[in-house]
Amino acid sequence: LKTLAPNETLHICEGIPDTIALEGRGLRAVGVLGANSFRVEWVDELLPFDLVGVPDSDSGGTRFRESLSRAFHARSKSIRFVVPPEGMDAGDVISRIADE
Repeated sequence: LKTLAPNETLHICEGIPDTIALEGRGLRAVGVLGANSFRVEWVDELLPFDLVGVPDSDSGGTRFRESLSRAFHARSKSIRFVVPPEGMDAGDVISRIADE
């Protein structure tokens, strides 16, 4: 995070494999171990960035998205989301793109 400029886009991924997949495509990303693992203590450190949540497209992903939304909106910080097709995660999408 220390190498990122203010307002630079930062992806918050649900899962380490998705984080690695995004980083492998040149996108800035941090990962959370799972759908219920995001901690509000991390919000302050992430406030300077343009945030994009990257949940899985399942019930856990819905919980992850809601958790991030609550945490950042409580600090008047916007976050947008990129949600993969049903039953997929970011790694699946990136693999599909790489195969084309």
